[in-house]
Amino acid sequence: MNIDSLKRQHKEIIEVVQKIERMLQPQTVEQKSFDIAIQIGMLAGKLLIHLKSEDQYLYPALTQHSNKNIQLISKRFMSEMGTIAEVFTKYKTTYMVASNIKAKPEQFIADSNKIFETIKKRILAEDKDLYPLLN
Repeated sequence: MNIDSLKRQHKEIIEVVQKIERMLQPQTVEQKSFDIAIQIGMLAGKLLIHLKSEDQYLYPALTQHSNKNIQLISKRFMSEMGTIAEVFTKYKTTYMVASNIKAKPEQFIADSNKIFETIKKRILAEDKDLYPLLN
């Protein structure tokens, strides 16, 4: 598995998250709900590609690694990811529709801040705790 490719995907995911975060003020959310919905779709696509790469290549290899510590860490990351993916899927399904963003801008902002914080923490953990084990 090419770790550089996964790190590049992380960078692209964070860029989309930051683009959306810059629009997370109530008035901006209402005015740019369509643009935000498009960006959420972009984020979903990037996350899907990243998760497929991890699920198909990275984690299967790590769970078979000769180092038991790497096996344990990878299993922990795999189990944590399922919850994050479920929460993001619900978020995406709700907010890829501009009218849903406009209808409850404060709720959208709160939900966005929560899921984006979770995504950023996960990416940081992978970059800091998982990927260095593979060098």
